[in-house]
Amino acid sequence: MSTGSARGKPLPSLAPERRYLAERFAGTPVTIDFDDTGALVVDVPLKFAFDSGRDQVKPALKKVLDYVATSLRRVTATTFTVQAPPDANAKPDTALAERRAKAVSTYVVSRAVPVQRAAGASAATSGGVRVLIVADKPQP
Repeated sequence: MSTGSARGKPLPSLAPERRYLAERFAGTPVTIDFDDTGALVVDVPLKFAFDSGRDQVKPALKKVLDYVATSLRRVTATTFTVQAPPDANAKPDTALAERRAKAVSTYVVSRAVPVQRAAGASAATSGGVRVLIVADKPQP
């Protein structure tokens, strides 16, 4: 678990969400941190996210996404993007990676997050599933 040192300049509305998520996933391989742009980044290793060759979200990833959705509902001035990889050690399958990213985005929206806050889903070249939460503007 990352300690979450703020390298970017996140808006104050995301700092409590980083703590909230980090507390829930302490001691797990899920990492929660800010990136250089100030976005809140949630990384889940691929083996906990999808079975090989499949695009159905595994229960472990669903649990993470349930908490991500809670954060998104609490900080309404945010959008999220998703990146998902193909299988490791296989011929790159961009179509599979894109289906996985879309499945993650669809799952988050199914947890009462407005669809207009889903800012994109794309294939990643490697790694695990990444959800980036971006604060659009300060909360009123």
